[in-house]
Amino acid sequence: MGQGGQQQVNIKTAAKYLKVSEKTIMRYMSKGILSRVREGARTFVLIDELRGLRTRTEKEQKRTKTKEETIFLSKTSYNELLSEVGALRERCNNLLEYRYTNDKLSKELDTTRQQVDETNQFFKEILVSDQQKAAENEELRRTLEAFQKELDQVKKRGIFARIFNK
Repeated sequence: MGQGGQQQVNIKTAAKYLKVSEKTIMRYMSKGILSRVREGARTFVLIDELRGLRTRTEKEQKRTKTKEETIFLSKTSYNELLSEVGALRERCNNLLEYRYTNDKLSKELDTTRQQVDETNQFFKEILVSDQQKAAENEELRRTLEAFQKELDQVKKRGIFARIFNK
């Protein structure tokens, strides 16, 4: 209890109550915003004054918020802002359309790439098949040439040798 039976708290407790630093409480006392109560070497602050200061501070903060939320514009500025907002909305819509088109084209490109890969694989298989056939044809041509040579030799031997294989 302090002056006239009023409740009081130390500076540290007052700072916590107002959510400020102890230095700020000292400044408030120096400026006369809060009363300084001394008891020997200790300094105290009256609780009623803290409550009043807290209430005033909260009201000022609410008023300040309200002032910050209200802006006054001339009609010309307002119309310019509306025009800019319209242009931004149009640009946003264009960007969304571009994004949609880009995604669609990207999917089509992926599909086309897949088709190209499949076509390349098909042609590789045909090429391998053609190479295998060419190799088989070459082997058949050599075999045919060998038979042709053998037939020519048989023809040269005469009929008797041909019949009896001598």
